[in-house]
Order: sequence, then structure tokens, then C-alpha cells
Amino acid sequence: MKAPLIGLTTREHLPSEDSIPYVCTRKAYIDSIVEAGGAPILIPHTLRGNHLRRVFDLLDGIVLTGGEDVDPRHYNHPPHPKLGAVSAERDACEIQLIEWALTEHTPLLAICRGLQILNVALGGTLYQDLEAEHRLPTLHRQGEWEEIVHSLTIEPQSQLAAILGTTTIGTNSLHHQAIRDLSPKLRAVATTDDELIEGVEVVGERFAIGVQAHPEVLWPTVEPRWLNLFREFVQATKEAGSEVAREYQALQPYRP
Repeated sequence: MKAPLIGLTTREHLPSEDSIPYVCTRKAYIDSIVEAGGAPILIPHTLRGNHLRRVFDLLDGIVLTGGEDVDPRHYNHPPHPKLGAVSAERDACEIQLIEWALTEHTPLLAICRGLQILNVALGGTLYQDLEAEHRLPTLHRQGEWEEIVHSLTIEPQSQLAAILGTTTIGTNSLHHQAIRDLSPKLRAVATTDDELIEGVEVVGERFAIGVQAHPEVLWPTVEPRWLNLFREFVQATKEAGSEVAREYQALQPYRP
């Protein structure tokens, strides 16, 4: 079987004031998908309409990657003074991808900002800055990526618990925004000791999972079980592709 094509969302990066912008994502996302058996493709965040749809139609699965803050206008809140940089182009691109993916049952993995935009796209809201809006005892913004700073408690009957093989796992923490009001279309499946939601599943989907952590940098270094999340995601894309192929064959006229 050919490696499934996995789309990774991107962001704009400007190395210096006089440089030309790059459209990119972190190498760790690419490495994780390759290690799990997928073939990664970058989705330019500037795509719209038919151009974005053409790329989406090629894909077997989508990873919503980390990055900028989500613009609070999407959930009708005024911007907080500590709101970070936002990208209208990226928000629009990812919200459209989420709509198509869930409508067509395309496997979806949402990481950090990805979890946040997933919640917002489905009607939820965010803390725009945890320190200012919801003072918490647990560290949620650290300096080192490859470091366990707190643990997650995972619902025993969740898909995430089955994938990771545990109901407690260590995680890093590199965010200042987080889920405030959970979308009614999402199920909270992982929380911190201070009851912040850091893991969700879309109700009724084969594979649509979001995590606030950055597992793409944890599995090669300090917590190898996080690789299972990428492996099961890629496996779900293979199974979804097989079902589509069988349905297509069933619609073809019989030719003896």
C-alpha cells in the first residue's frame, strides 16, 4: 500500500525585517509523520477556494499544527491586551479544512494551536492569555520543548487512552491560550491537575483528536509513547482510504 498523503498546515515566517516571507512548518511534524508511515505535504496557509479544495482532495489526513494565536473575533470576544500575533489567512484556511475534514470524515490530528482552532471552529471559546484570565498553579508556558513539566489525566474509555496505553502521561507545555468553553461537538478526554482541558475528541468521528501538548518533540526524546498518536493517526488514514476505495469499486458497473 502506498504511504498515505498527510497535509500539514503552515504559517508565515519572516527571519528578518528585510527578508522574503517563508511558508513553513516545524521539521518535527514532518519527521513524526514519516516515522509513522505517512507522506507529509505542506498546505500553504494562503490558499482559498478551489485551490485549497484541490489540495484537500489529494489528502488522506490532516494535521493542524501549532503557531500563532487564534483571532478572538471568531468567537465574538474583543482582543485581550495580551493577545499575541494572529493570522486571518491561516484562521480562514484551517477553519475551512476542519469543516471539510469533519464533513467527509477525513482523519484529523490537531496539535497545540490546532486544538484551539478546532474548538473555535466548532463553536467553543478560548482563554486569550492564561496568566491574565485564568491564573493556574500548573506551568503552561515553559522554555524547553523536550521537557516533561506536568502530567495529563486521560479518560479511561477514551480513544486517546487506548492509543497511548495509559490514563496518565507526562507532557510539555508551550502555550498561553487554551480552551475556555468547550464546543458541544467535542469531548474533553485529557485534563491537567488544575482542570485545564488539554485533550479532546470530536464526537462520532473515527479519528479526530486534539492535544494541547507538542508530542512531535516528546516521542524521540523523553516520552516514546507519544509516537503511538502519530502511528494510529496514519493507520486511521489508511483505513479510511480503503473504505473509500471499496465504496468507489461498489459503484462501478459490472464488466464480466
